[in-house]
Amino acid sequence: MASFSFNQIAPYLGAVGNELINLDENIEGADDYAGNLLVYVAEVGVAIQQGQDIPEIPEVIRKGVTGKISPAIKATLRIASSALTVAQFTVTGKAAIVIKYINQVLRALLAGQPVPTTSSSLIQQLKEPLDRDHNLVKLDRLAAKVDELSGKTDRRDKADNRITALEKEISDLSTNLHSRLVALETKSPA
Repeated sequence: MASFSFNQIAPYLGAVGNELINLDENIEGADDYAGNLLVYVAEVGVAIQQGQDIPEIPEVIRKGVTGKISPAIKATLRIASSALTVAQFTVTGKAAIVIKYINQVLRALLAGQPVPTTSSSLIQQLKEPLDRDHNLVKLDRLAAKVDELSGKTDRRDKADNRITALEKEISDLSTNLHSRLVALETKSPA
């Protein structure tokens, strides 16, 4: 059974978003708004895949929408919402927050409710930089542990090599001693 990967599905959601945007001549309806949401989801997917900060929510999404989507588009948005429901539990941090928000907005569109402007607290939360220092400290600790284990492996290999060398010397001494004993026994008068 293949596992779900948000990074794999996000580009497809972006392609669907482009189709919704280009569905008609106007660029301000609920279908265009939903399309912009899905394009943004694709951008979030790329950012996650490349280990970059989550991009800011575009202004066209921030301002919300009061129109309703057509019944024909609802099926498409239900599929996208289902994928996002799974995705919000497979990603962490800011990505999970954004995915959850976008999914809530999609559900509001599906329910025929107006979408208010994006809260300033969410926008501010997404603007905060990732705590890379904390992650660097973790990485430094991991690198130190790898070095420590590598040193232990080197010491064990050296000890194993010394033991092997000693075993060979003992074997050679034993063979030499055995040869001398045999030589002495053959020289000794009975």
